[in-house]
Amino acid sequence: MPEQIIPLLILYLLLYGAGTAVAIVLFLYLLLCRGKAIAPDITPPERLRRWAAALFGIMALVHVWWILFYTYSNDTHSVIYGLLVAIDCMALPPVFVGTLLSMLQDRRRPLWPIVVAMTPCAVLAVLQTALPSIDLTTPNMVYGLALAMVFIIYMVVAVRQYGRWLRDSYADLEHKEVWLSLTLLIDLMLLLMSYEYTDNYVMSTIAHLIGFPLAGLLLWRVETLERLTPLPLPDMEGSYYTIDPSLTGRGKGVGLSAKCWRSTARTRSST
Repeated sequence: MPEQIIPLLILYLLLYGAGTAVAIVLFLYLLLCRGKAIAPDITPPERLRRWAAALFGIMALVHVWWILFYTYSNDTHSVIYGLLVAIDCMALPPVFVGTLLSMLQDRRRPLWPIVVAMTPCAVLAVLQTALPSIDLTTPNMVYGLALAMVFIIYMVVAVRQYGRWLRDSYADLEHKEVWLSLTLLIDLMLLLMSYEYTDNYVMSTIAHLIGFPLAGLLLWRVETLERLTPLPLPDMEGSYYTIDPSLTGRGKGVGLSAKCWRSTARTRSST
């Protein structure tokens, strides 16, 4: 048995170090580089780029502080362990959710619900170290999995609304890949949760192996998602114009509201 564990542990540590290095490189690239390596001719949303940089940066920090903890302490009943788990709960899920939500450009969605929802996980993690005789880890895991399922359902609804908004406002844009991107990224969230809630080196190694292509997918999504900005309507004297987002189209100027069309029709009929 030890002969089988040692090679797997070595592979796990190599993947762990490689994942940390990739996260640091992507964090610095998204934060500092002005140019884009994948799609130089596309202007992506700056908000999405900042959220993705924050996600990779926090992932790198999480890797660093856990490897330092297991190297120098490895005491899972200590207060430091509980605090690290609490920080992990309050740091990684909000930036991950923020990255996913920033891909949906129809409106800005608040992040305070995920912060409030993750607070019990952090509190239970700290209480577990203070009350080692009581099993608080199991209810914490169940609560975290329930939150993941609720968020997946929310994202499915939000993406459906976003698809309708794209069809109404930007009918000539090709955004067919938004479902693929969000679906795979939600899979990454489930993969990260399985990695968080298991001590099995096999599952952790598989999670790291799958994490590399998913990190590449996130970078591709950040670089290729085009920023959608409604064009301003020119001010024309003698006419009453309002911008209706549901009629706005890329390459077609801007949309006129129904009120504007009715006003124009009345003017023509009177002449």
